[in-house]
Amino acid sequence: MGIHSDRTGERKRHAAIAFLCIIAGLGLASTVADPTIKMLCLCIAGFGFFAVLPVFWTFPTAFLSGAGAAAGIAAVNSIGNLGGYFGP
Repeated sequence: MGIHSDRTGERKRHAAIAFLCIIAGLGLASTVADPTIKMLCLCIAGFGFFAVLPVFWTFPTAFLSGAGAAAGIAAVNSIGNLGGYFGP
């Protein structure tokens, strides 16, 4: 997904498709009772999650420049790290 996004220069649609995979996978996993199908749905959500990461990290530098880009990346990273603190 990241390579195709770089080749085409289109980021928003690639991120949206990956987010839809996450939503569909987690949504279906929450409604299915069969463990095998539930695991397949979680794998689809995982594919979407790991596909969106390289596309997502291009957004701060696309909209910001210089010190603003550094601050934007730091803010996204800091908020993400708070999830590891508050999650458990």
